Amino acid sequence: MITQKLDILIEILQEVRRLMEQLADRRTVSQSTSEPFLPINQQASPSRVLDNADIKQMLKIGDTKLYYLKKKKILKPYKLDGKDVYLEHEVIEAIRGSGGF
Repeated sequence: MITQKLDILIEILQEVRRLMEQLADRRTVSQSTSEPFLPINQQASPSRVLDNADIKQMLKIGDTKLYYLKKKKILKPYKLDGKDVYLEHEVIEAIRGSGGF
């Protein structure tokens, strides 16, 4: 019984590690280019989730501007494990709808 639970836990941890490595690889690739994280004219998939670092890189803004966008409710953050995350399609809609910041 305990061995089965440990095996399940090990599988879960291996999957988490694989996902973390993918995230690290994605950030390394996106940081090595001067292009925005996602071109504004590209259609976003509704399932993509971005964190604060992704938003700042995508919009080429700093902490202060990000705080302003959240305070003015231009961007709608969701909490995931105590961390602000955003739905990519909502961010793109907010950019298009605000006519610029």
